[in-house]
Amino acid sequence: MKKLIFILMVGGLLAQEESQIIKNKYQITASTTLENLAIDEKSERELIGGGLLAGSGVLFSLPLIIPFGDPAPVMALGVSGVIVGGIGILLRFIIKSKVEKKYDSIKDIDNEDEKEELAYNHLVYLADKAKRERQYKIATYGAISAYSFIDGTVIRRDEWRNEKNSASPLYSGLLNGTLALYHYKVLSKEEQALEKKDEKKSNISQIKPEEKIYTGFPPPEEKQKMLNFHTVERKDKVKFMDKFSLDYNIHFARRYLYEEHPTVLPESIYKEIKREIAERILSTDEVNWTTVSEFYRQIDYERNKSENDPKRMKLLEEYNDFVMSIEKKYSAA
Repeated sequence: MKKLIFILMVGGLLAQEESQIIKNKYQITASTTLENLAIDEKSERELIGGGLLAGSGVLFSLPLIIPFGDPAPVMALGVSGVIVGGIGILLRFIIKSKVEKKYDSIKDIDNEDEKEELAYNHLVYLADKAKRERQYKIATYGAISAYSFIDGTVIRRDEWRNEKNSASPLYSGLLNGTLALYHYKVLSKEEQALEKKDEKKSNISQIKPEEKIYTGFPPPEEKQKMLNFHTVERKDKVKFMDKFSLDYNIHFARRYLYEEHPTVLPESIYKEIKREIAERILSTDEVNWTTVSEFYRQIDYERNKSENDPKRMKLLEEYNDFVMSIEKKYSAA
């Protein structure tokens, strides 16, 4: 039973609330972000293409609904319908966006590391391209707005004396100024996707090692290192613990040696791990693992429920004494 409580306390450092596990289990990868962008682009493209095809149908139908009498308008509508329909077919069924092409280039790559690296590079490229286009729009709309306000209303005000035209430059300036402000304030979808990905990447670097196992699968090379670590002799394990490429595997290797073979660890690493455990189990903050203070709160709650059960009360006292010994051990770390 004491072994069980030890697992609950020290091994419990690796336990997470279910909601936290679910949250981190589905971390968005670069390839998933690129895939979502491609799906959005495809949906928009198909929507526009479908709209144009519907519009071409309307153009073809107008001569049947409205008797023009003159063949010229009928011919013009027919030609327009062909052009609009052709563009609609191209957009809906043939032409792919840049984002879709980028995703198609990486979706079948088996090597996860290579796939994610390429996907992230594509995201950076697409975001940079979208940013330049957005900046161009800001400059263009801003220039038109400035021209409308300055040239249209001041330099050439004499040309706009009549009431009909006097407000046109003002409306143009306001409209283009609003568009410039919109493109200044609102990032493109590509920029937003990269920003969220970088933010999530930053968050991943700050989370605890046990949470990082839900951010993705280790590559084959890392799996081989894990196998090597567990198959070598105990005295040689310390040589392998820092060979992992994933930082959380280094953490787990050190923690394993600390628990199972502490004598093989260098003293500095042993003390470092002990201090880390102490900081976590003695924390008084609201965290996702069981701390000593939280254990005491739970044990008091169980005592109040079990006052008339001597056998259970004795068991709870053993738990309490054991955790007190752990607290004493790590308080001096």
